Amino acid sequence: MSQNQETRTYSPADEPELDHRDRGLTAIWDISTANPEGWTFQAHLQVDHWDHPFKGKQYMAVLIASSRNGAVERPKIGATDGEVIIAEQSAPRFNRSALATFCTQAVETLRLRFAEGDQEVTAYFDSTSDKHDA
Repeated sequence: MSQNQETRTYSPADEPELDHRDRGLTAIWDISTANPEGWTFQAHLQVDHWDHPFKGKQYMAVLIASSRNGAVERPKIGATDGEVIIAEQSAPRFNRSALATFCTQAVETLRLRFAEGDQEVTAYFDSTSDKHDA
């Protein structure tokens, strides 16, 4: 369990903040208030267009844990931290409109999995889970 003692479980039903990047979007949900050190835990759904080595060019939506302190963002990614693939779709060419549509569909898929109690995704919206250990 995290040192953060907050027990509320947040939900992806809330509208996320969208961070637009060159060939991607990130849907961001705050899932805690700032802890005593100033860090706010977050769930990020990163949606990108990339060239997968075996599957070719595609859109991919991946759920990761992150934290923010002011302008400093600290994604928690790596082999032991895990991430959850929410959606994939073949996309031979990048199209910003198609990426936005895919992002909307990926958020809906995430919400459905959360509503069904899928523990693979619910932990990302619980600030006390080990996904958000400080």
